[in-house]
Amino acid sequence: MEEDPLLRPAAKKLKGLRLIRQDSWEALACFIISSNNNVKRIQGIWKNLSGFSRDKKSFPAAHEIACLHERSLREAGLGYRAPFLLHTAQFISTNPQTLDAIRGAEYTEALKRVIAFPGIGPKVADCVLLYGFQKYEAFPVDVWILRVMRKLYFRGRSIPEDRIRRFGQKRWGKLAGYVQQYLFHSARLKVI
Repeated sequence: MEEDPLLRPAAKKLKGLRLIRQDSWEALACFIISSNNNVKRIQGIWKNLSGFSRDKKSFPAAHEIACLHERSLREAGLGYRAPFLLHTAQFISTNPQTLDAIRGAEYTEALKRVIAFPGIGPKVADCVLLYGFQKYEAFPVDVWILRVMRKLYFRGRSIPEDRIRRFGQKRWGKLAGYVQQYLFHSARLKVI
């Protein structure tokens, strides 16, 4: 990353930045919840869902959510996302090998498998793969990444998300997810 002069300020300022390693099921479920949502609301939903877990403190297992009614999930704050989470939990609970299959698949195949779940598009799938499956070539593109990538690498031009994602993956390969984190935090903290 330090070989890229555009990233040196980020590497220096954010030295030691790490990626979280989230449980695969929890990452999948939480990113379904996060779609078109804000952090405070996501935290509230996570807390509400924890009430469905055996210990009432941790995120519920897929089988614990799978036996709920959609109404219960809506009441927990999921809104239109409730059927997405419910169907995904039901699928995972009856096909537990799915998470291992995603983990063992190459990035492109893993992406296809994750996007097949309801309510998941490319950005959310890349987040799930990066944090829940340690697919470090994933390069999630949100508004922060769009802005910083357009500014640094595309002279301010309006470049589509999918092209920016492919550019990041090609440029940084197996480190794309790490670089994405530096870019994201640098953009938010106005480091670059």
